[in-house]
Amino acid sequence: LLHDNNQGVQSSTALALARIGHRSVTPELAQIMESGPNELFGVKFYAAFALGCLGDRRATPTLIKGLDDKDPYIRAGSASTLGQLQETAAISPLLHALKDKHVLVRWMTAQALGSIRDRRAVPGLLKALKDENEDVREQGAKALGKIGDKCAVPGLIATFADVDEAIPKAAVLALGRIGDRSAL
Repeated sequence: LLHDNNQGVQSSTALALARIGHRSVTPELAQIMESGPNELFGVKFYAAFALGCLGDRRATPTLIKGLDDKDPYIRAGSASTLGQLQETAAISPLLHALKDKHVLVRWMTAQALGSIRDRRAVPGLLKALKDENEDVREQGAKALGKIGDKCAVPGLIATFADVDEAIPKAAVLALGRIGDRSAL
């Protein structure tokens, strides 16, 4: 059913396979992700989601390629899934995706970097605290809190001047997680 002519059937099948949790379908889901035409974006998105649910790291190269897909939803889904897999090998491509022109990709990428919790992401996430979009700034603060690197403290404190009240709130929670006394 993954190769049915109906995209709805394909998407539903990908989700069902993810729920079953059988990793034997990882190669087929990866093949769908790498398939040509972008009119399959819905199927590709669900395939990326299913790969994340399966937790199979064999999909990492395919998901990294997905960060460069023409469709922003595929890029966002790939970033999210790499975060679910906590794939440290994807830090560099994710940092590149953190500069994507599409806000959903940047938001999902910041979230993924927080899930991975690798200190190499801190400089990129500090830049995300200055993103034009408030949701990306908030997610950047949350991600920095999850990583817990004390180098983020000055950047998080600087967000207290942000006009969107959600960002300072996220920064306060992040500072609490980091636990650096200089934040007092």
